[in-house]
Amino acid sequence: MAGVRKNYACAPIPTDGGQAQVFRARDKSTGSVVALKKLRTPLERRVARMRREIEVGLFLSGHPHAMPILDHAPDHSWFVMPYAQGTALDYRDDLRNDDALALLLQSVCSVLEVAHEKGYVHRDIKPANILLLDGRWVVADWGIVRRPRGMTTDPQRTRMGVALGSAGFAAPELEDDAHSAGPQADIYSLGQFVGWAITGKRPRANIPLLPESGAWRAVVETATREDPAMRPESVTEFLEIVTRETQVPIRSTSGSHVPAAD
Repeated sequence: MAGVRKNYACAPIPTDGGQAQVFRARDKSTGSVVALKKLRTPLERRVARMRREIEVGLFLSGHPHAMPILDHAPDHSWFVMPYAQGTALDYRDDLRNDDALALLLQSVCSVLEVAHEKGYVHRDIKPANILLLDGRWVVADWGIVRRPRGMTTDPQRTRMGVALGSAGFAAPELEDDAHSAGPQADIYSLGQFVGWAITGKRPRANIPLLPESGAWRAVVETATREDPAMRPESVTEFLEIVTRETQVPIRSTSGSHVPAAD
């Protein structure tokens, strides 16, 4: 796969994506609407991050709850993905429903399970990185992913003492030694995501966002313990806790669709 940028007609105003911009675009060859993510400036460190994002996207290709990579630049300065209906931010009110929230978590965990087994850790799970695509939840933006042990090409890219992730959703260990973070960092973020969905509040750094009461409080409390070793060891264990506390059964997410927002 080696894309050609001129094959896509981009809208004039992009969406801010941090170190990159995301354009609504049209694939000239098919006429389909897509999203083109392009680095603001192709600095070496930023290109390396986007290369990782493309790498993981291609590795997860075919998973129903992973955002597909449709095309990318040979120099990894941009890539193309399907155009999503919105992010979890747009559906927060719907996610206060136990079944709807559990379905999202099951979808996200199904992707994280595959990534974690290979040795990848997302490190930036948050509402903006969980998108609704063709009626199903998908995980996107693997730009600050931790690669499997031994695959790091530049140990200084993730430096000791430099915080990584999004404040409030990022696990405490991502502030000190993000390179050593394991799957429990993503589980912490899932806990904070649940707190956000139930309370409607944005979490603060290193403070569990606990619902005042209800079944989800225990889920958040368990997932956001400060010591990673005290959190669930895997997303499978995390989902078992969700099921036990909420009584919402785990089900296959391969054919699950989410109603469109009004």
